[in-house]
Amino acid sequence: MKPDVKRILAKLSETKVELATEKVELTFVMDANKLIDEIDDSSDYIFKLGSNIDGAMAQINSLVDDLSKLNQDLVDAGKSIDGDIGEIKSVKDKIKKAADGIGADPKSIKVYNELDDMIGVIKKAKDEASFWAKESKRPFKI
Repeated sequence: MKPDVKRILAKLSETKVELATEKVELTFVMDANKLIDEIDDSSDYIFKLGSNIDGAMAQINSLVDDLSKLNQDLVDAGKSIDGDIGEIKSVKDKIKKAADGIGADPKSIKVYNELDDMIGVIKKAKDEASFWAKESKRPFKI
């Protein structure tokens, strides 16, 4: 019976080593699975951020296009308003000549003074246009 006991103990000893090896392997598998899950989560987050950045850049590009169009409209309006000043001066000269022809003071004519006011309004508008034309070309912080 002694040889059987030795053989049984020897077999149990081998089984214990095999179980310990499987336990170590199982620990590595669990660690590996945890690492894979963490990498999946991190990569998913990176892809989501990339998608969000792509969407934000599309919005920025759309806004830049809108800004460019507004800037061109501003330039066009500024050029148009220059012609308005010339027309106002021409009309004022006509009113002045007509008033002088009858011996009246052109400043006593309400519309004559309103035209002077409009020149002031136009000059302020041109200053505003100039300011925004420069502002719209300023680089943006990203």
